[in-house]
Amino acid sequence: MAVEVPRQHTVYRFYDADGVPLYVGRTGNLQSRVHTHKLKKWWGDVATLETEVFSDAEEAGEAEKTQIRRLQPVYNIQMNERLEVDVEKLRRLRTDKGWSPRKLSELAGGHSNTIWKIEQGGGANPATLKKLGDVLGVRASELMRDD
Repeated sequence: MAVEVPRQHTVYRFYDADGVPLYVGRTGNLQSRVHTHKLKKWWGDVATLETEVFSDAEEAGEAEKTQIRRLQPVYNIQMNERLEVDVEKLRRLRTDKGWSPRKLSELAGGHSNTIWKIEQGGGANPATLKKLGDVLGVRASELMRDD
């Protein structure tokens, strides 16, 4: 007798120790998907996993999109919009440390003109803000404009 195992449509969220959303995804096989994430360079930042099960793939897909827009997880780059940066705060934090835009770019692992572009109002993706926050000793959200 063949036993049918129900397929679970799961939306999952990884958070770091400070509660910063790192990644939101959906899968039909959570154990396998988590295993593939363990190979990512950011896996060491993961402290918490939250899950929700949905009745069908379409519902899970909509929930995933909504949560990515709402939470702006750091590593969902392909679905994230560029975020507006509080340029004055970024510039102040950088100059307080005596760093040039190029130096901060290098310390954050970006291209040599990344900070120059951001300080010209170019915005940044969440992963870049996380790296900058780590280097500057602030949360990524503190580098975003409030308005």
